[in-house]
This record gives sequence, structure tokens and C-alpha cells, in this order.
Amino acid sequence: QCYARCSRGCSGRGCYCDAFDPDTMDATSKHLCLPPTQCRDACDATTGCRHFSAHGDSNLCLLGGAGAATSRDDDATLFSQYLSGAGTRQVVCRAATGAASFSRNVGTLVVTRRPHVGVDWVLRPETRQSIEVLGADLDFLKDRIMVVDCQGVCGVSGPTQALTVPNLSTEPTAACCDSKPPTRSSLEATAMAFFNTWVPVNAFDDAPSNNTEPGYVPPAAGGDQQAYTVATASYCPANNIDITTVTTGDANLHQCYSKCTLNAPCEGDDCFCDGHYVGYDDAASTALCLSMERCQALCLEVEGCYGIDMHASMPRCFLNTVDCEALVPDGLNADASYNFYYKVDVARRLAAPARGPVLAATPARRLLASSDVGYSWSEILRYRYIQFRSGGTFKVCFCDKDVMAELGAGRVCSGAEDYAVDVGTVHVSGVSCLVSMRRFQRGICCSQWWGGLRCYPDTCPSITVPVEADGSTNLPPMIVTPDQTPEEQEQTITTWCLYGPEDVTSLDANCAALRVQ
Repeated sequence: QCYARCSRGCSGRGCYCDAFDPDTMDATSKHLCLPPTQCRDACDATTGCRHFSAHGDSNLCLLGGAGAATSRDDDATLFSQYLSGAGTRQVVCRAATGAASFSRNVGTLVVTRRPHVGVDWVLRPETRQSIEVLGADLDFLKDRIMVVDCQGVCGVSGPTQALTVPNLSTEPTAACCDSKPPTRSSLEATAMAFFNTWVPVNAFDDAPSNNTEPGYVPPAAGGDQQAYTVATASYCPANNIDITTVTTGDANLHQCYSKCTLNAPCEGDDCFCDGHYVGYDDAASTALCLSMERCQALCLEVEGCYGIDMHASMPRCFLNTVDCEALVPDGLNADASYNFYYKVDVARRLAAPARGPVLAATPARRLLASSDVGYSWSEILRYRYIQFRSGGTFKVCFCDKDVMAELGAGRVCSGAEDYAVDVGTVHVSGVSCLVSMRRFQRGICCSQWWGGLRCYPDTCPSITVPVEADGSTNLPPMIVTPDQTPEEQEQTITTWCLYGPEDVTSLDANCAALRVQ
């Protein structure tokens, strides 16, 4: 407190009494004589502190609790709302000298503690390599990065045009030689779509998604089936209805990819985009983002729908055909993340005991706990196959899933404004060129799994492969190597899935799209 520290005199570098006013400050005054950085630390250490106001040209500040910051000094020039929690987007306001309130919006402050910042990446031009983002509580399904030009600003600038991005080319093809090359706006839109769906390497497998789906053929009208029973911890394999072609009940409009990525941001009370696996679901996905009640109602409306695979904790479901009836109860697949709800005639349900199999969980794959095989997890996100056309310096901007969640349920990274966190710089050049830079002469660089280097001033952060209670890990083996081209890796996966041991490949997420049920 200014009065306690300065009223009787204070000497030394830590007094900060230059702004003390004995005529206006007494023992009841809440003014602190601290520079802005120490005022922030004081807010951190004070229970209930939610923001602080500070002078830009003197050592004077005030702490505040929840709600609007109304307690202030007329000469204050800056108010910064500061939250200790990660993943928040706050408005920074300013008041001119003598003004009654902080009424001028000067920008947006994004607070995050999840990704590490200040990282340097070193990549070679014209080579497919990677960018690894380290941190805590990272989420490969929802966290995204975008690369912007060196002079760009994270949260403002669009993606750089210096990348080799799939479907992004300024050259006309041989079949359309007379056509004009794409405009910059169309190139930027394509690049933005790439970054919005650029998913880190992962071992995730949503089993009900990985079926060979039959075309939708409505059957002849049947009996009255209006009740559901449930088979817990299970789903019906290989019988999803291709809802992309079904307009009954607007089924196609409730496809997760359609309403939560293609037409993002989704607004309204029927979005349920928390059930969308961004980057995993694509245009051909049969996943619906609906609550259990809405999904069951849709199944009653769509002819030929016998039941739904409903996620146990998310608004995510799949419609299934009448072929599932022959699989209940013993032919269903076990999956603790889903429950299978299927129709029964009301009369039959009343006459017969309910049947819902309790299925044993699929045995987990077990590897050595220390085995890092190139995937992403909560401590590291590995974005691979990035390639720059030429040398240069670029910024890496991070889109924080927690900030997106604060903006609205189901909100996903979709625009430049969402990539507001500057996490580091990419240097695209030969290593010999970088050695001449002073900042790299005493630092240390670590090799990345999928190519390229991460560089730090002192030491490389350590990461721990996630393990179960028994010391094992569920990460499946990575059967491809970083030095293979994407085409070679695809061929390797195909060969492995077709000719590898069935008891292993049947559990391998890499083989999910190739399984024949």
C-alpha cells in the first residue's frame, strides 16, 4: 500500500514512491505503489483479484475483483483486465487523462498457458518437414496452428502464401491453360481451410466412423416401432446410413462436418458442435452432431433406421440400418465410448425382458512405456508435411481451444482472428546460415520426429509419453518412417493392414479405413 510504504518516507530501489500523494492517500486508500509488472504479480498473489489498473508513466496501480473496473485514479492511462486462468480473450481499454471511465477499446488480449511460446523452428526449403508445439493440456482434435509472414500479426494476418499446400497453386493446369490463375483472396481462403483442418499426427480412432457404409435404400413400411432399448458400451459395425444424401428430417444438414466446419461458425440451439471431431470428420463422414433425444427422434423419422450409435459423453451419433437387428446382442462391437440404442416394438418390449448385453472392453494394446512413436498427445502436437517454397522467416500463430470454447459452444478455429497467440518463429534456411545468427550460437536445437529442428536458448523441454496405471501405453505402433514420402507411407500402411497379423491389425487405428467388416 502506498500510504503504509511512503507516508513516513522510504529509500531504496524498491520503494516506488514517486506517485505517492499525501493529500489524497491515507490509511484507507487502496493505491499500491508498484510498477505494472509487479502490480500484475500482486494480482496473482491476491485471492479474488481479477484485474488491475496501472499508470503507464508512474508506479501506481489498483487491484480489482470480479465485475467492471470502476475504482480508478483519474490520471490512470491504462486498464488491463487480467485473468489467471488459461484460455481467455479479454478487451483492453484505455482512458485519457481526466476521463471518467475506460471507454476506448484499444484491442484484444488473449491469455493462454497451454502452448510454449518464444520457440524457434529451423526448416529446410522445398522439403516436407514438421512443426512441433509443446505445452500442457494440448488437444490435437481442436488446437490448431497457422503460419503467417514475418511482418504479419497473429490474430490479424491471414496465412502466408509461401507454403506448398495441397490444392493451393498459382499455376494453371494443362486442362485449363486458358483459365486465369487463382486470385490472392482465393489462395488465402484455400490456405486458411488447410490450416483450419490441419490435424497433428495422432492415434485417434472413432470406431463407429470406420465402417463401409451402405447406400441409403428406404425399405417397405413396417410395423410401429416407437421404443428404444440400449446395449451399453457397444456399437453396430458396418451399417451406418450415409446421411449425406438423406434430406428427411434435415439429416444431411446435421452432419457434423457440414454445420460445424463447412458452415462454421454454427449458431443456434441445434448446433451441438461439441460432438464434432474437427479434422477427423470430413465431407464423407456419417457423424451427426445431435443430442441423444434429437438423434433418436431423427431415427424414428428416417425410414430404414433401426438404431443409433450414441457417444456416451458428447452430442455425437450415427444412424444404423435394419441389418443391425441381426447383430443384437452378440454381434455388436465393444466400445466404452458409445452406446447402441435400437428400436423395438412396444408390444414386444412389454412382453419380453429387456436385453442389453454387457460387453467386455476391447483389450488395450500394450507397448513399452518409454516408446515415443511419433504421435501427438497432451504435451506435444506434431504437425507434419509442411513445405516452404523458398527461404524466409515466418511466424507460427496458435488457435487455443479454450479461447474458442469461451466464444461459444462448438466454436472452432475458422478465421485469422482465431489464431491470436504468437508461439514462435520459423526460420526456413540452411543450418549453416543460421549458425551465423547470434541467438543460435549459444542455444540448443532438438530434432523433431517428422523432420526439422526446435531451438531454445538453453535446454530442450522434456516430454513424457502417456502411460496407464500399470506403466504401459496405448499408443499403437507407427509403421511408417519420417523419411518416407506421403505416397510411400500410404503404401506401407496398406500393405501392413492387408498382410499383417490379424490380431494386431484389427486393433490398429491406421487400418481403420481399410477394414473389411
